Amino acid sequence: MDCCYLLTQLIVILSLSIIAFALKQNVFTRRKQTIKEKNGQKYVIVITGAAQGLVQDIKQETGIKSIEFIKVDISDPTQLLITWNSIISTHKQVNLLINNAARAIGKRFCDMQFEQFKKTIEINYFSIMQLTKLFLDQKFLIESKEYGEYHLVNIISIAGHAASAQNSDYSGSKFALTGSFDAIRQGNKQISLSISKELVQDRPNVCLTNIYPYFISTGLFHGFDPKMKYIVPTLKPEYTANRIYDSIIQEKREVYIWWYICYLKMVFDYFPLSLKLWIVQFTTGDGMKSFVGRDQIGKKKQ
Repeated sequence: MDCCYLLTQLIVILSLSIIAFALKQNVFTRRKQTIKEKNGQKYVIVITGAAQGLVQDIKQETGIKSIEFIKVDISDPTQLLITWNSIISTHKQVNLLINNAARAIGKRFCDMQFEQFKKTIEINYFSIMQLTKLFLDQKFLIESKEYGEYHLVNIISIAGHAASAQNSDYSGSKFALTGSFDAIRQGNKQISLSISKELVQDRPNVCLTNIYPYFISTGLFHGFDPKMKYIVPTLKPEYTANRIYDSIIQEKREVYIWWYICYLKMVFDYFPLSLKLWIVQFTTGDGMKSFVGRDQIGKKKQ
């Protein structure tokens, strides 16, 4: 009797979740647009981590023609502030900020130096929060009354919901981002019940989108080879960039790539801790044993 009751409750929860997810993702009203059509004007776009990896495909997907590369150590708050002020001085404002830069060490916590761990947190978390603060404090953004004129996009990771072995620095930074941006949303004086609109802490004109992709086959996780790769395959950068672009155009709140990861996460939350640890270890834990990472690719070839 108890098993039947629990199964019925699980089916009801999953059914309601599927409906809510479909509405949230605008499945029934999806329409392909471009940034120019959406806003009626060209945007000033800043993308961090633009030198390699996923960003190359994002730029191709968006059709950006005028590109300026700026080399900066985003883990250095002073450098980051000087660079941001230079961008504002040249372009007056930033309409779209895509927080994408990240790094991962790929070692067990006890095997890495604390300075390595600290550097990851500085790049993956503190730099993003600093850029977010600078973005939201723009004069023109504060004065704007048009929703969607400014857009904040965070490429977080499913690692911000489920940790795995040899990933303590990366997962820790992504969990911190998930919690921080949830708190920013909750900090509003007015909470929006709209499916399409997101209010960002006293900035009702800003659209906030959080992206939670699975592992992507870029240099960041080069060598990652999990047991469940045929069931939950590593994402291709081109596909991921397309989903990110669609999410920007459609002003989505949260996007999970692969889409079914959202359902797995909801069911996963009901499992006891011991079962969670076993599932993660079985599905992705061993995949990090073959991890090489971007920093070691060149050394391996030599």
